[in-house]
Amino acid sequence: MTNKNDQPCPDCDATTRRDFLQIAGGMALAGGLSNAVWAGEGKRPVPENKVTELYQSLSTDQKKGICFPVDHEHRTLVTGFALITDVTMENLKPVQLDLAEKIFKGMTSEEGYDRFTRQMKEDSDGMKGYSISFFGEPGDARFEFVLSGRHVTQRVDGNFDDRIAFGGTMFYGHASEAAGGFHENKTHKGNVFWYQALEVNKVFQAFDATQRQQVLLGKAPHESEVEHRQSPYPGLKVAEMSVEQQKLVQKTLMSMLRLYRQQDIDEALKTIKANGGLGELSLSFYQQQLSGKLGDIGNDGVWELWRLEGPGFAWHYRGNPHPHGWVNIAKV
Repeated sequence: MTNKNDQPCPDCDATTRRDFLQIAGGMALAGGLSNAVWAGEGKRPVPENKVTELYQSLSTDQKKGICFPVDHEHRTLVTGFALITDVTMENLKPVQLDLAEKIFKGMTSEEGYDRFTRQMKEDSDGMKGYSISFFGEPGDARFEFVLSGRHVTQRVDGNFDDRIAFGGTMFYGHASEAAGGFHENKTHKGNVFWYQALEVNKVFQAFDATQRQQVLLGKAPHESEVEHRQSPYPGLKVAEMSVEQQKLVQKTLMSMLRLYRQQDIDEALKTIKANGGLGELSLSFYQQQLSGKLGDIGNDGVWELWRLEGPGFAWHYRGNPHPHGWVNIAKV
């Protein structure tokens, strides 16, 4: 994975720890959501099909600058701000832009589509301000489509490598400038990803004093540092939490995964299971970013800086000065 430093800018029914960790390592992790996350999901566009249509509609000139060999270094590039290429979708024909929108709709859940499109409108004047890239040719055994731009890196890979969830590292964020900016003294209702911080803080509030000392650490790694590391992982291991705390971690994880299409959710859950299950992940909160920005900017006990990490898994969230999320899940 290549990273470029960012610019400023329901529950399961387990009754014992052992039972919980066993089911949390499999598809039951979703608490019933994994089989049908939201009604109507099966009616959403199949993005791989729309990617083929879009690729076939491109002229020779349009393919310049956005079509690359499948192993090109741009495919693994993840940024928090910049486009992978300099060619934005404002250069597409209306019918092509419509196809691109259908691809994006198919890449996400209904909720995710609503959140992401709102974010894209507020952060970059809508989808036309983002870029698309093709790596390989649709129909080939190895192929990937990437949509990138400010606060978005999303992928469609046709699952050509079943070791890697989502086709590679993903990124999301939202400055919520249209809502007057992101400030701790506001309710953050204008930010589409703030709910994730509130969800994970329910876990923190459930910890006792000793556990809080274990999970609340000093300076965090840089947000883009989501390469998979070896144990021991910082913070508190999920397997060492109470059953009720484990359920809260599960709920937090599903609240983040539910942004994406069912196929990718299932793949991510299978990957977690293959790597040992939810119990192998560790949760950590941080008091400060490397830049010096605080992990609790309002000094109100709501921690905006945290990581969920384990074998083949890294999810980093920072909320100061506004939410960023980095996701990297793969089999090890």
